[in-house]
Amino acid sequence: MNQRKKQKSAPLLVIFVFVALPVLIVDQITKAWALSVLELGAPEKPFIGNFIGLQLVRNPGAAFSLAESFTWVFSVIAAVVLAIIVW
Repeated sequence: MNQRKKQKSAPLLVIFVFVALPVLIVDQITKAWALSVLELGAPEKPFIGNFIGLQLVRNPGAAFSLAESFTWVFSVIAAVVLAIIVW
């Protein structure tokens, strides 16, 4: 039964890696792009005409500007959830 469980979970792990990895890469690329193109505190920069604009803003908190000095808690929670998913 343990062999069956491993066979069943292996494709799930592969799917997870093929979804999570590209999302992580795109996230990091767009953050680097935003930091190189936008200035902190500068007025909104038009992105799609006047329909959508971009503005660089820093979030001092962990989530929705809450828990400013507790960002490490969310990192620990995320690491635990990731470990559970991989396990």
